[in-house]
Parts: sequence; C-alpha cells; structure tokens
Amino acid sequence: MVNNAGIMAIPKRKVTKDGFEMQWGVNHLGHFYLTSLLWSKISASSFFRVINVSSLAHKRLLGFFGEPKPDWDNIDYTKNYDPNTAYSSSKLYNVLFTKSLA
Repeated sequence: MVNNAGIMAIPKRKVTKDGFEMQWGVNHLGHFYLTSLLWSKISASSFFRVINVSSLAHKRLLGFFGEPKPDWDNIDYTKNYDPNTAYSSSKLYNVLFTKSLA
C-alpha cells in the first residue's frame, strides 16, 4: 500500500469538510484512516508493506538531539497558523506513523 496524497503550504488556514486543518487532514489523517480501515486485510498477508510518502520538511521540527517536536497543544493549527510549519507537522506525523507501523 502506498499513501501519496499531499498538498503544501496553503497560505491561509483552511479546513477539510470534517473540520481538520487542510494539510494535516490531507497529508496525514487521510493516510492514517485509510490504512486503519484496510489494516486487517493488509496485515493478514504473508508479505505486506505500507509506504507513506513524506518529505524532509519534517526535519524542521526536530529538536537539538534529533527527537521529533510536534506541537501537541496546537495539532490542528487553530493558533498561530504558519503554512510551512503546518506542512512540516503533517510530514512529521507521517514519519511517526510509519515508525509505529514498523
């Protein structure tokens, strides 16, 4: 399974029809939800892979020692929206999700 939908750096904060910040919704939540819906079938296979396409933008949010620094208190960017930070966050969530699957 390859998750590869994405949008980048929307100048003004927009939301999905479900009310999530657009980049988080499209770049991460869609991948997470689809994978979750198909997980029982995917994992039943003797050979399976889930590939989440990301980017190096997530590295903007790494701390001094390389640990991820998601903003859990502002996950949907309702405060202080910055298009590049919101994009980087969505990509960081992709990386964290992929690591959790591994």
